[in-house]
Amino acid sequence: MSAAPRKLLLIGWDSADWKLLQPLMEAGQLPNLARLVARGSMGSISTLHPVYSPMLWTSIATGKRPYKHGVLGFSEPLPDGSGVRPISSLSRKCRAFWNIFHQQGWTGHVVGWWPSHPVEPIRGSMISNLCHHAVGPPEEPWPVPPGGMHPPELVEAFAALRFNPNELAVGMVEPFLAKVREIDQRADRRVGSLMRVLAECVTVHNWGMWLVENTTWDYCCVYYDAMDHFGHAFMRYHPPKRPGVSDRDFDLYSGVMAQAARFHDLMLGAMLSKVPKETTIVLLSDHGFHPDHLRVGNLAPIVAAAAAEHSDFGIIVASGPGLKKDALLHGASILDVAPTLLTLEGLPVAEDMDGRPLVGLWQEPPIIRFIPSWDEVPGEDGRHAAEYRQDPASERAALDQLVALGYVAAPGPDVARQVADTQRELDYNLAESLMDGGQNERALPILELLNRNHPEDYRYSLRLAMCCRALGRLDDLRRVVKDLDTVRRPAAIHARMELDRWRGEIVTRREIRKSAGDAAASPDTRPVPLLTREERMEIVALRRRAALGLKGVDFLKGVVALADRKPAEAMRCFESASAVLGTRPDVHLQSGQALARMGRWSEARRAFDRAYELDPENPHALTGLARVSLAERRFEEAAGFAMSAVQRLYHYPLAHFVLGVALARMGFLDRATSAWETSVRLKPDFWPGHVRLARRFRRQDPPRHAWHREQLERIRRGRETPDGPALQLHLPAYTSEPVEPDQGGSFSPAELGLPRPAFPEGVVTVVTGLPRSGTSMLMQMLAAGGLSPLTDGVRVADDDNPRGYLEHEGIKSLARDASCLDAAAGTLVKVVVPLLPHLPAKHRYHVVLIERDLDEILASQRTMLERLGRTESLGEPEKLKVAYRRLLRMARDRLSMHPGIRALRLSHRWLLANPQAGADAIVAFLGGRLDSGKMAAVVDPELHRQRSDKA
Repeated sequence: MSAAPRKLLLIGWDSADWKLLQPLMEAGQLPNLARLVARGSMGSISTLHPVYSPMLWTSIATGKRPYKHGVLGFSEPLPDGSGVRPISSLSRKCRAFWNIFHQQGWTGHVVGWWPSHPVEPIRGSMISNLCHHAVGPPEEPWPVPPGGMHPPELVEAFAALRFNPNELAVGMVEPFLAKVREIDQRADRRVGSLMRVLAECVTVHNWGMWLVENTTWDYCCVYYDAMDHFGHAFMRYHPPKRPGVSDRDFDLYSGVMAQAARFHDLMLGAMLSKVPKETTIVLLSDHGFHPDHLRVGNLAPIVAAAAAEHSDFGIIVASGPGLKKDALLHGASILDVAPTLLTLEGLPVAEDMDGRPLVGLWQEPPIIRFIPSWDEVPGEDGRHAAEYRQDPASERAALDQLVALGYVAAPGPDVARQVADTQRELDYNLAESLMDGGQNERALPILELLNRNHPEDYRYSLRLAMCCRALGRLDDLRRVVKDLDTVRRPAAIHARMELDRWRGEIVTRREIRKSAGDAAASPDTRPVPLLTREERMEIVALRRRAALGLKGVDFLKGVVALADRKPAEAMRCFESASAVLGTRPDVHLQSGQALARMGRWSEARRAFDRAYELDPENPHALTGLARVSLAERRFEEAAGFAMSAVQRLYHYPLAHFVLGVALARMGFLDRATSAWETSVRLKPDFWPGHVRLARRFRRQDPPRHAWHREQLERIRRGRETPDGPALQLHLPAYTSEPVEPDQGGSFSPAELGLPRPAFPEGVVTVVTGLPRSGTSMLMQMLAAGGLSPLTDGVRVADDDNPRGYLEHEGIKSLARDASCLDAAAGTLVKVVVPLLPHLPAKHRYHVVLIERDLDEILASQRTMLERLGRTESLGEPEKLKVAYRRLLRMARDRLSMHPGIRALRLSHRWLLANPQAGADAIVAFLGGRLDSGKMAAVVDPELHRQRSDKA
């Protein structure tokens, strides 16, 4: 069981978007959000694709992409195939952060998380995403669905806190609808929809407030879905008035979204007033919701079409002890939330998570540790058994809710077809998730099968085309687009003509009914439907065929032409597509690409500028501008654009690559290398990154050069990544300790990186540090303790080191020739800090890094050079300090992140003052096989001859 964690409150506002909230906050209408921002960090947070909330909130909880965690949509077939149910917590294949916290013995609450039904028996309480939905007529009982609340003894209290829509007074609705009394609710059901969403929101808030005030907790997570529901129902009326919205509707409903934001701010203020001041607060959304010209007008007649109203960037705000205040956070992804929560609580991050800790939140860089996977950690984690059964009645009620929101299709009488359609959606979502994660090879066969078996659904063709383009399968791309253009485009045109005919037929039938007197029939007599079931099904099929965007086909033809290196032809296609799609950034982005191919840089800049103007959060537009700036040799400007793209979307390999090119052109080769390494870490098949890295390491690091050449060959042949690559690329480097070596250097031993089990026999033990930092003393200690040093005896003892150096001359040439380490397994080797990057990847290493006050190091180096008569080699102390600090930071970063290295960091001053404790720490780190008494006896404080004046 871990030590007591920091108190954590996590609040989820589904669909919250800064484009809606920021103007209101600046106008003083969201005071509680403004105060939270002022005492913490705020930023945009990038989402994943597809932008479906159950998938996204599960990624937030796990730090993994949907194809890893298993939640792939809104509904799923029942295990026995007898029907369909809402997506459940049973679909999640890995631990959420609350399961990890449960294993640590911590108590917490999870309210309304989507999906969390059936609830898990965690230490604390959980209320599922089905419990706050008001079901049935107001006068009938409102039962708690089985499996909806934990623990059972709190069900009665939780149920009593629910708020039914019929409890809403007119005065509660008027802030949202000032003219609600003028609306005929029998004819306009939008009022009832608003009341239901509002009541359900109040219910969630009541639960969260009760738990915060009446229980003891270490963490509390409250998820509000109301912003998303308000958005789908009322964002179309939000100012400015959009085409297709009547003056009457705009007058009645234009204020709903602003009041929804103000209402959430009130709830936030109430919640924050009840938590202790030392609580860490994290507020976030899973995606945004377009409130502007990017709003979708008419939704396509497809499943989950409502998600097209979502934007790619949500919000994140974080405040708490040790975190920055009034700061901007850049480059956040929803994948980063779980790793950040673990780091906040002092827990290691799992290497199988796709996100990274948001270190920009901290005032001082945090210590980040890693383990391979939390799913492999033994112990009870608060999850329920896989055979847990759900209640069909509650499942059906929740399914009805999803149908009403437009996320799933209504169940039909053909259960088998409904099950098959549901599974098809899950397969399609899996393919989209794989593509979003750069796994195009895995997505391709799924999309090919879907497209072959369901040619009427254009989504499959369009996504297959983009998958083929990403994989460079140009023949397949041409075939798909040709089919769309020559077969499906005429079918779509014909379907539109047929729909026009049916509209006329419906009008005729309505007139015939009216003339026949059906309008005067008794109110109790149900009129005969205008259309038979077969006719309705025919119209649905026609609408699907007609849904193909004809200008979208022109757009794809332009993509094909661009891939065929025919930029002029591509431009003609994009210009045709822009007649309808001109308000979409995509057309201008592709136009910019075509113009850049033709070397028309000023026109390309205008195209990318137009895309950026339409969507200032678009990272692709910024990357396009960066590429134009590179071509125009405006390298600083290019780096600025690329950095802005990375700040918006960190998981974007091309932006990191372009940033690296700009940095290299400016002379910052190390930073460029880091950017290129990030690009191939994010997407292992990103061949431009491998090309640059292979060139970069051609002379200075032959093993890494060879590894990148192997990856390029693998990509060319289309092979999967080989098992056990010689080089593994990890997260960006972090400082593992905030203490700088020139600030006294009196820190106690600290392990760098994750505390892995000791490597097996054959590991190489390495002593490292700057020259004159105490490496020889460490070598003598370890040799006395029982380790055999790798030494050739060339360098003998002298006045500067009377006990000997224990070095091997071959190590000095490690960058060119590492053969001296071929037989180093099981031995002890001294390697100075600048040579650490050249350690061969085929070995595993225990590294002991010793750090000494830089003034003492410089004084010792001066004495040695004076004795050798080489005073001409003396450098300027302040410049040397800068260089040495950089070398030490790089060394700590490499040691903390490299998968083949375990490292221990020691202070020279502390070791001299505490020789036995130092020896014990080293022995414990190396596995307890050495004689610590003999090691401690080697330490002679009298040899500390260049003491700093620092205390």
